[in-house]
Amino acid sequence: MSKLFQRKEASWKAFFHLLHEAHLPWLFIGITISVSLISSSLGLLLPDYTERIIDGDYGNRVMATFIGVIILTAVVDFLVSFLQYSLNARVAKHLREYIFGKILRLPIVEIEKNGSKELISRLTTDSSAVGSLFSEILPNMISGGYYIVSSLVMIGKYSWKLGIIAISVGVVQLGLAFFSGRVVFKFNHKTQTKLSYLTEVVSEVMNHISLIKVFLTEKSEQERAQNLSSDYYQTSFKAQMVTNTFTYLSQFVTLLGSLFTIIAGGIMVTQNVISKGEWVAYFMFYYYMSQYLEMFPYYWDELKGLQGTVNRLSNISSQSEENLDEGIALLNNENAISFEQVSFGYGEKTVLENISFSIPETGITALVGKNGAGKSTILGLIERFYSPNLGKITYGQHNVADFKLSDWRKNFAWVPQNIRLTEKTIRENLLYGCTKNYSDDEIIFYCQKTTKNLIVR
Repeated sequence: MSKLFQRKEASWKAFFHLLHEAHLPWLFIGITISVSLISSSLGLLLPDYTERIIDGDYGNRVMATFIGVIILTAVVDFLVSFLQYSLNARVAKHLREYIFGKILRLPIVEIEKNGSKELISRLTTDSSAVGSLFSEILPNMISGGYYIVSSLVMIGKYSWKLGIIAISVGVVQLGLAFFSGRVVFKFNHKTQTKLSYLTEVVSEVMNHISLIKVFLTEKSEQERAQNLSSDYYQTSFKAQMVTNTFTYLSQFVTLLGSLFTIIAGGIMVTQNVISKGEWVAYFMFYYYMSQYLEMFPYYWDELKGLQGTVNRLSNISSQSEENLDEGIALLNNENAISFEQVSFGYGEKTVLENISFSIPETGITALVGKNGAGKSTILGLIERFYSPNLGKITYGQHNVADFKLSDWRKNFAWVPQNIRLTEKTIRENLLYGCTKNYSDDEIIFYCQKTTKNLIVR
């Protein structure tokens, strides 16, 4: 039990660290919540003034205030919608910028462990989901909770019996919300897992479409996708049925509460326990309160669904970054790079085992070997993308891990096996990573010097 508590506590700490580092627009969040509370406060005035009018108070002040509250409520509700939409976009923007910067600063090992598709999903889907948490769910739950408590206080002033009816219905609805949240979360989690797997397979097919056509495996790939799609359909259908069932149950409880309200209120009016105006006001309070209570299951489901989102984003935020400036300065770049009894592997798979060799400071050195022999792994170790499991890599008299990472990587140019141009101009691609501002003539000179037959205009 203590371990479970520690995990939850660590998860919340990681989440709050994420919120702090992302520099969310807290002032804007506070304004949105405040305006939502103002909207709820205006909603509390409508039943009160309706009661006065029905009970015969037609004074100019009462009528003017009643009309003014209606107009002001419409204006404030429009402002709440605008603020929530703007806040959603702002929160998602801050999170995307922070998470993207965090991913860029992560070690290659952590990026490969998370997977590129998963990290892309964190940037897009998860950032938007957290945006809705601060822009819609929290403001509406806070303002809704405020309205419900205030309504119960007002109803209690009319009749404690009516107050008991309202509280009883509210307790049943909230209990239903908690129970449905647990069930719906499990089904939604299964649905998202199925969808993620289907998306991954489709992406894999699109990336290897040439290979599929060469080996004539179109039919088998289509059957695989159809099976996954059917599996996802069945799971999502069950999840939707469960969600709809609990939604209708909540509406049924609200309907029963309305019937009890009408019957009980009518009896009290005939017995002169409450006035007609108080009965109408109570019914208005109960109606609006029920609307908020019906939203709570939805928001509770959303909060449960956000648990996984929060954990994934918090996990990225809590991972250690590469420290580019820690270590000793690299002043001499005329030394040999030596591998001394180096062993390395990916997980349980050993790629290099107890290898030793040197790369001289001058000349050209080629690494030759069959596929999977470890050529790319050696380059990754030299670039310090990975650290050896055993042994060490030295440069002169120092372990390469002792140097500042920024100084070390400045001495390398990297041409991968599969070259992909970035979404930039040809000039920007040629100068990618260069700190010096080269002229067009210099670029043409070096291009022609590298490839004699290259025509540059």
